[in-house]
Amino acid sequence: MDMISGLVDEFHHRSTAIADCTDDASRDVDILRAGLHRFGETAIEHARQLDHVRERVDGWRASPTIFSTARPMPDRNARQPLYPLWTAGRGGVVRTIAAALGSGGLDESDLFDVAYEAIAGSDPVQYLNRFVAFADRHIRPLLDVHTARDIAIVGCCLVDMNGYQPTHISARSLPQRKNERQWNLEHARNRQIFMDGQTRRALDSEGEFFLLYYRQDFGDGRYRALRSVLVPLTFNGRAGAV
Repeated sequence: MDMISGLVDEFHHRSTAIADCTDDASRDVDILRAGLHRFGETAIEHARQLDHVRERVDGWRASPTIFSTARPMPDRNARQPLYPLWTAGRGGVVRTIAAALGSGGLDESDLFDVAYEAIAGSDPVQYLNRFVAFADRHIRPLLDVHTARDIAIVGCCLVDMNGYQPTHISARSLPQRKNERQWNLEHARNRQIFMDGQTRRALDSEGEFFLLYYRQDFGDGRYRALRSVLVPLTFNGRAGAV
């Protein structure tokens, strides 16, 4: 009986110890659960804040009051070493198109043609309009020349007010390959329409130039960060392209 009594006492002590451990574990679980709940709430709040920051950054990086100027000052030109190149490029394109308009080699209605016709089977979709032939023949050589002037220049292109690129540099105007969309995205970027919010705002604003930052999409999650300078072009007092 003494042995049985001792075993009962030991069982009672061990049961009490197990109960205490269980209580401790339960409290730890409650603390962990509360911590995870607070973490979840914090993560949700951070996500909301990041959405707000992204919206503000999207508006900020295309803001004409920050990235454009009606009359760049000499010190600004010093900070923008490519400024003489893009102004010279603009002059060459404007003179070429203006001369063609004056001589009858290009009709104004063709220059401003927005009746884009999709090219069957193209992927991504390419379009034709009445300005394409002139742009390929007379504007593309100018784009090639100015692109080669500085290693920092990835490429020069001509974009109309709807984001349509009738032509591009030769390296980005190669014939599309069937069923090779990724290759086409990188090497056949001419005759496509590219438009986003910041480009639209820049096209609709007034200024001597606009500086945009964006990710160039090559498909399959591949991107390239670029700084894009938009220089407005006008013909006969009408905004035509950048």
